[in-house]
Amino acid sequence: RALERYTVTGTSIAHLGGSFLELPPEAFAESDRFLFVAAGRSIHTVDASNPYTPNVVSSITPGWLANYTKVLVHGRYLYALGGSTGLDVFRINGNGSLTYRTYTSDNSVSDAAVVGRWLFTVSASGLRAYDVSNVGAAATPSMTLLTTLAPGVTINAIAARYDNSVAGAVGVNPVAHAVVYAVTGAAELRTYDFNGATLSLLGAASW
Repeated sequence: RALERYTVTGTSIAHLGGSFLELPPEAFAESDRFLFVAAGRSIHTVDASNPYTPNVVSSITPGWLANYTKVLVHGRYLYALGGSTGLDVFRINGNGSLTYRTYTSDNSVSDAAVVGRWLFTVSASGLRAYDVSNVGAAATPSMTLLTTLAPGVTINAIAARYDNSVAGAVGVNPVAHAVVYAVTGAAELRTYDFNGATLSLLGAASW
């Protein structure tokens, strides 16, 4: 299946051309006027400031074997799942082009979420937290693995946000804690607390 563009004026319909392969929603990420599209081994930058004439302004195809399936933007950086090592990080330049920075060493990452300086991933290794404050370093950009939790169930998707209401965090700086939401294969939503060093289960809702 594909997406085609048309204009409708009165009773007239004109085909604008430009067929786009159908992609799942997670294959897109937005930053300012740019849309980043994960498409197999490549990531394309589309200037969508004028929705009538979206324009591909940049594409990057790394030299390693990749199959990008999901991208997310946080600040000036794009996180792409499906790199040869699991997750690749790119800097977003002012013109929309991407510059490769670093990667995770876990090649089975299936989902990710970023909050502030923390990156959370889920993979065959479990639920992981990284410090990504050094991905912008000029000399040796990197990320640091902080902790790994074996959840005991399959996690299908995650999201995360800062939270100062979790146990032990009331009244403290809200950036000191994050809550990670995880949808599992056991038909439930789990919540985990991250205190900057360790992950711990808070609760679960089943359906």
